[in-house]
Amino acid sequence: MKYSFKLTEREYLVLPKHVQELFPDRNVSVGYLLTESSTKTIKGLDYGYLSQMLYLAPSDLSGMELCAGKSDACALVCLNASGQLGLSSGIKATMARTLLFRFRPLLFWTGVSEEIARGARKALKNGMGHSVRLNGTSDVPFEARKNGKPLKELMRLYQNTRFYDYTKLAGRCLPEYVARHGLKDYHLTFSFSGENWRACEMLLERGVSVAVCFDLKKGEQLPETYQGYKVIDGDVHDLRFLDERGVIVGLRYKLPKRKNARNSEGKGTIQASEVGSFAVSL
Repeated sequence: MKYSFKLTEREYLVLPKHVQELFPDRNVSVGYLLTESSTKTIKGLDYGYLSQMLYLAPSDLSGMELCAGKSDACALVCLNASGQLGLSSGIKATMARTLLFRFRPLLFWTGVSEEIARGARKALKNGMGHSVRLNGTSDVPFEARKNGKPLKELMRLYQNTRFYDYTKLAGRCLPEYVARHGLKDYHLTFSFSGENWRACEMLLERGVSVAVCFDLKKGEQLPETYQGYKVIDGDVHDLRFLDERGVIVGLRYKLPKRKNARNSEGKGTIQASEVGSFAVSL
């Protein structure tokens, strides 16, 4: 399925220059919204889950802030700048999806729903579970009124699908927020940004798991504990709803390409030493 539309002149003019340069004729097109073929989703196959993930342009790269809880470090090394997403075609595709979400929300959410339906049917046919992560490279509270509450509607439509995400918005993880927004079947893992450890500790004590990025040297293993909390290997798979609760989800620091990262110039990769406490050294 292909999604195409033309930006109006007014819509085009409010975009940052680097986004305008991606779509000089104002025509926006992308072949699909949810991917089943990223490194994260493929790992889930070994655990019996067909997974689909939505990749949008992170932070405020599109001219609209999609990561309100970010730190400068996590914005700099976002996985939007690594792997296939870091290729020019990947960057343009994530931006096209984001513009579709921003300017043509009805078309966007209709497409997302239809693609989830196809994924659910495929999973059922193959005797697998089905999971969806809407914030692959963003942190949008899709349950919020300002976003039209699409998450609740999708969970109502696809009750056999496991919806999950990571977030740096601590309030979304609180039991009272979950209850108020009807999100008991939506699994959230909080993320350490390098600047929010107090929030991490508060949520860990309430049974919420926290993802922490570790800077490991060659041959070095993830620690068994960190700050007194059990550490599990979060790189084995991305299906966080299978994890035990209230643990540190240890992730290895990936090396994003410098040329694709925000506010970074030159060649090579961004080293962990450049991102301060975001990447924990042992």
